[in-house]
Amino acid sequence: MRSAIIKLILVVAGGAWCTFIFYQEDMGLNALFFVVPILLLAFATTYQTGPYQKEVAITAVGAFLSALAVVGNDTVLAKSMYWVSILLFIGFIKHASIRFLPLAFTASLASLIFVPLRMVREYTGAIHWTNSPHYTIKKAVGWSIPLGLFTLFLLIYYLANDKFAGMVDTVFDFIFTPNNQSIAFEQVALFLIGFLLVGAMFFKHPFSNSLSKRQDQLHTDLIRNRKKRFLSFFSPLILKSRFKLSIITLTLLNALICLVNLTDLVYVWFSRRALSASELSLYVHEGTNLLIFAILLAAIILLVIFRKNLNFFPDNEGLKKLAYIWLGQNMFMVLSVAIRNFQYTHNFGLTYKRIGVFIFLLIVLIGLVTLLLKIRDRKSHYFLWHRNSWAVYLVLLTAGLINWNLLITRINLNPNYTKNLDIQYLINDLPSQNAYLLDRKAQHLQQQFPIQFNNLKTRIDRKMRRACSGRSIYSWNWPYHQNRKYRERK
Repeated sequence: MRSAIIKLILVVAGGAWCTFIFYQEDMGLNALFFVVPILLLAFATTYQTGPYQKEVAITAVGAFLSALAVVGNDTVLAKSMYWVSILLFIGFIKHASIRFLPLAFTASLASLIFVPLRMVREYTGAIHWTNSPHYTIKKAVGWSIPLGLFTLFLLIYYLANDKFAGMVDTVFDFIFTPNNQSIAFEQVALFLIGFLLVGAMFFKHPFSNSLSKRQDQLHTDLIRNRKKRFLSFFSPLILKSRFKLSIITLTLLNALICLVNLTDLVYVWFSRRALSASELSLYVHEGTNLLIFAILLAAIILLVIFRKNLNFFPDNEGLKKLAYIWLGQNMFMVLSVAIRNFQYTHNFGLTYKRIGVFIFLLIVLIGLVTLLLKIRDRKSHYFLWHRNSWAVYLVLLTAGLINWNLLITRINLNPNYTKNLDIQYLINDLPSQNAYLLDRKAQHLQQQFPIQFNNLKTRIDRKMRRACSGRSIYSWNWPYHQNRKYRERK
């Protein structure tokens, strides 16, 4: 009984603490103030389950580093990876057998969803269920029927009766209007976030065993299928026919992509001709879109070719070499698009979309390497999904550690890097944290934009005031500190 009361106090305290440090605040030091207790509580409640897996350590470090990135960078990507890392950490630490990142994310969401029901079951005994997912889904569908009918008739009565509609509007205004003196919707949402995240540390969901069994069914090594089929004496002939068709297909595709890469080698890699803005834009935007389709299609082709027993076909080294050449040429195409994007950036400045292209190309390159390893080492499709999901997470986590707003501003204001400065993008589209960098370059901007300078200076000053607006200790971050310090010195 004592442990149940302690758990209830901690869960409610988690919701209250989340509301207290985040309500009407921007993310800053409060990200650290929230994640550190979550990590400590998670380790305190699971220390008896045995040694932790490396996935738990990676996501715990990821959650802490992303919290530091929120304080140091205050970027959208850092904030996104902060919450994603916390969810993944909960999924891995509460399910010791899970290794697959999407499974851990699913397990974490299930834990959050079932916290209220588990609490009702533990403290009142009013809810009884088995660990069968089918039983749980059946119960959920059963509850959805009365709730759905209630919602339907509420809408009908709302539209049919003005007095009833006014009463409903009053209730909704009381709950969802943050300017009144009642409890704001944002406060309720923040309390639920803290309540559910802390509650997930103590209460399991009914799908735990099912997800663990699903993980046990996933293997990285490909298993040879020796099942007997009807008319099985034709199987070797069918496999040999598939092998010959695959050889012809990869030979033709390699020849075609070789011609495409040769044109890139001549006109992109070693060309000294200055490209116009329209040409560079066409290269980057259309080239990237086509690359996405081409790379996905290339991966699908190889997955179709190297499926099942063709991986174990005798003397298939020639087919594997053709696949390696095909993957290598796709990697070359990725590098060609990266060069085009760099040329575009050098001429017209760095933007978030152009950074996104570089990040996407890096993920594609990693995907091609893992596909090569799958073919070489006879790995399963799960191997691809497992490695690439972790690659995407780690790449985005690393990218979240960089303050792209300040990096974009510094590079674009440097005439050695950017030939054509888009000052409107720096002032209008980037957050206020780059205000001190823009003000520091005021003399340079006056020389470059003499006619527009007065208007630009007014907007920069307005941006500086927004960047230096008062913050509490919970919203404090490093970009805010830099702007305040610059303004005080000035």
